[in-house]
Amino acid sequence: MFLSLITKFHVVIQVGKRYLTIVQAIRINTDYMLAKLTLPSPTSKPDSELISLLELHASESEEIV
Repeated sequence: MFLSLITKFHVVIQVGKRYLTIVQAIRINTDYMLAKLTLPSPTSKPDSELISLLELHASESEEIV
């Protein structure tokens, strides 16, 4: 069984006084058992840690815009 992971990232380029945002996506195909062993599970992290990561991501996104 194979697992397909898709991750997105944003690239912001400044051209003069304007900013261009480019959204890229990467698809990673891997063996399910390998991914299961190597990828952290969201359930293994306490909610408080996940919330702080989401807040950090949101604040970084606001700074870019």
